[in-house]
Amino acid sequence: MHRNSSNILNLLPKHLQKFVVEMPYESYTEKDHAKWRYVLNMNLRFAHEFAHPFYPKCLAELNLSPEKIPTIEELRQKIKHTGWNIVAVNGFITPKTFMEFHAEKFLVVATNIRNLKHINYTPYPDLIHDMVGHIPCVFYEEYADIMTYFGKIGTKAISCKLDFEIHEALNLLSILKEERNPDEKKIRETENLINSKRNSEKELSEMEKVRILHWHTVEYGLMGTVEKPIVYGAGLLSSIVESYQGLTKKVNKKAFNLDAFFSEFDITSHQKELRVVKDFKTIKEITNQFVSKLSLNIGGSHGLKELIKSEEVGTLELNSGIQISGIFVESFISDERVDFIETENKTVFAKENKELLTQNKFASPIGEISEFKIDNEEISFSNLSEFQLILNKEIEIKYKSGIKVSGKIDSYLFENNTLYLLILKKCNIEIKGETIFHEQNILAFGKKITSAYSGVADKNSFEEFEDPVFFDFTISPTKKEKILFHYYGEIRKMRACKVLNIDILKDTFNFSIENFPEDWLIILEVYELIFDSNSTFETIVKNHLMKMRKNEELKTLIDKGIQLIKEKIEIKN
Repeated sequence: MHRNSSNILNLLPKHLQKFVVEMPYESYTEKDHAKWRYVLNMNLRFAHEFAHPFYPKCLAELNLSPEKIPTIEELRQKIKHTGWNIVAVNGFITPKTFMEFHAEKFLVVATNIRNLKHINYTPYPDLIHDMVGHIPCVFYEEYADIMTYFGKIGTKAISCKLDFEIHEALNLLSILKEERNPDEKKIRETENLINSKRNSEKELSEMEKVRILHWHTVEYGLMGTVEKPIVYGAGLLSSIVESYQGLTKKVNKKAFNLDAFFSEFDITSHQKELRVVKDFKTIKEITNQFVSKLSLNIGGSHGLKELIKSEEVGTLELNSGIQISGIFVESFISDERVDFIETENKTVFAKENKELLTQNKFASPIGEISEFKIDNEEISFSNLSEFQLILNKEIEIKYKSGIKVSGKIDSYLFENNTLYLLILKKCNIEIKGETIFHEQNILAFGKKITSAYSGVADKNSFEEFEDPVFFDFTISPTKKEKILFHYYGEIRKMRACKVLNIDILKDTFNFSIENFPEDWLIILEVYELIFDSNSTFETIVKNHLMKMRKNEELKTLIDKGIQLIKEKIEIKN
């Protein structure tokens, strides 16, 4: 870590810190810097033709250099006045983790960079997507607000086990598509696996629904009207080809609403359907219709069932204010009323999002209490504050649900005439003819569950969440690739010093068409340097580009590149 990286990490919850890595700048090739230059220059010039007016202004304000991939520290300095921060991550983090970073006002930048064949759309999130797509948007307050809005929702929306299985399969599919020589058989097998898992999904989880809404807004959203939309989603903004295509009749466009849950989309290829929203305010209005029905807001038996189904760390909040974080297991629920809750492994109790104490496993009735009996003396819950809860005294508690608890008082939390927690030794819980025994147990008092959500109340009380999966995206270049990268570097030097070496440019052209016939970018860079020279070499290079643009996938990329080259010369003259 760099000198100030550790201080920045301390601003994040512990479980997010482990995803942060250093950017491997030394591994980026001259060709990588050229890919960066192409995309940034295209956006700086053409974004106003397809994007929301805020975007070209914010991109200009960010003032990134096209000549090299910026460092994380350079980016941090450029956006620090916005209140946001930036870290690098490796690998395909889950949508939940991605949104958690946004909830903390942290942008993440992937360490990998797309292949040239995917320059108009990357199946695997990369640094171009993050730097050109997401980062400029934090300069626009309404957009940044939507990012934190989804971040806070996504952090607490409850997932299911199938979400993670599908995510892992998508991760694999993205990597397979980005490989130097993709294995088409493995790609088809993985696509079939994903479809099979999706088809087995009886009902979308809360988190999956948040992800879909996030996809159709923050990532791939259009704004305005279905008849006349403009681009604002980061995934589109980082690809001018898909942006232009998304505004044509080739892509189906529908109004953004909650039926987006039933839309089909593939994060590893071009989109066939996009959603259009009127404005940023409408995004919140529509999404809030869904948010009001989240377990976070309705709690109760529904929320508990969702947490149990997720098999992940979650939190229940009781009406008393006590928050219980852990992995919840099957409980006694009668008539949609929760009478009993139970966790396995580590459980953390908190109040107002501050940890109070920790227990390994936990079982407690909740609901109304009919009777307290301490050393056989009956007292009511209402006058409990007048009675001294003496340590090591026997206590018996009867609930209106019929559950009975007994044990010795070990300690308790009693504030403002309210009993929140009671720690018992040799605790027996009698419930529906069964007895549950704990050598030590905590009882949490509350009549009902008011909220249920993913994650923890005290964000630093757990580190045992999703573990990062790190990938080495570097590929050892072949001898010929090293020569190609060298030529890319020579071109960059010529641009910098404004002194051309025609012999090197001719060698670059001949070597490229012979050994890398698919590499249109280096031919375009050669053409840029010799444009308007009225030479035979210029004609040869131009004719070769015209031949390459017959490939439909390259047509827009080459045409826009040539247009920009011409405009630069016109401005110079």
